[in-house]
Amino acid sequence: MAPTRLIPLRPLLTKHLLTGPSVTGSLLTSTPSPLQTIRAFSLPDLSQLSSSLTPKPQTISASRQLPYPSPLLYSIISDIDSYSNFLPFCTSSVVHSFTPSTPPLPSLATLTVGWGPFPSESYTSRVYCVAGRTVEAVSGEDARPSTGWDVLGRYGYTKDTGRREKREGDGELFRSLVTKWSVTPVEGKEGKTDVDLRIEYLMNNPLHQVAVSGVADQVADKMIRAFEGRAEKLYGEWKRKEAEAGR
Repeated sequence: MAPTRLIPLRPLLTKHLLTGPSVTGSLLTSTPSPLQTIRAFSLPDLSQLSSSLTPKPQTISASRQLPYPSPLLYSIISDIDSYSNFLPFCTSSVVHSFTPSTPPLPSLATLTVGWGPFPSESYTSRVYCVAGRTVEAVSGEDARPSTGWDVLGRYGYTKDTGRREKREGDGELFRSLVTKWSVTPVEGKEGKTDVDLRIEYLMNNPLHQVAVSGVADQVADKMIRAFEGRAEKLYGEWKRKEAEAGR
């Protein structure tokens, strides 16, 4: 019986490694390594994420047509010191300064307001009046009046009016708060007036902005109804006597 011949394995293994399929080509290129996978992952653009979370000003409004002449209703919206006597959510209203025009018009006031579950806070507001038409209270460094300066200039207002509006004790809930009342005589209906309320607000906390948005429309509606009640209290009796005299 012939002796068994042993074949050395090292030369064959060496030859296979040198001539066989590439380990790098068959394995590493077909299946990415964990390191390659990690490098392929990219983080989202944080600047875009931040901008998407930045809240934008929200606007609410309400309107009424009331059976009173517009001059009488304008006298209510221009009497800012009396706001706290009849407007819900307003606990204090004080005018600090007036324009040099004749007659002088309010130019700076502090309003203390509170919405829903949030405590009342005070805000110093720049005030802009278009005599007989509109009264607008603007709070916040970036907030601007909706009426053009060409119109406001006729009533003694300038771009510097009330610029030093931030005062010690001013609240931090709102980044900006703009409230505008407008009265417009109804064409073809003597003695009747359209009253419009527009509120634009932006809160510092985005979560607060979301929380308030669900009840914001109720705020405007309550305010316009309170205005209607104020008009009835001041001029209702006069209106009834006028109606009786015209019979």
